[in-house]
Amino acid sequence: MSGQWEDGWIIRRFDKMSDILRETWAYQEIMKEGELRARHQDVLDVIQARFPEILPYAKKQMEGIEDTEVLRRTIVKMSTVQTAEESLQYLFTVDREERRTDTGHDEPVVSD
Repeated sequence: MSGQWEDGWIIRRFDKMSDILRETWAYQEIMKEGELRARHQDVLDVIQARFPEILPYAKKQMEGIEDTEVLRRTIVKMSTVQTAEESLQYLFTVDREERRTDTGHDEPVVSD
């Protein structure tokens, strides 16, 4: 009987600690990083399935994107474009928009 009580206590204790952990900054950052990686991979998976010939270019273009909402929209777009050329045009546009959003400029800022 004591084994069942101990198992229940351990589970309740773990649940409490899990709730506390989920509220920490570190946990939130780890979750964001995981979501970002998953979204990147989802985009690349769609491109690989539809337009494998542009995958190397797409990987390079995706490196700088760190906004999961932009990646979500890119997944949808890569799923609906008709040609590899349309796909490339969209990726170029997304890359330029990301740079503009991050720096307020059209071109990357170079610092010494």
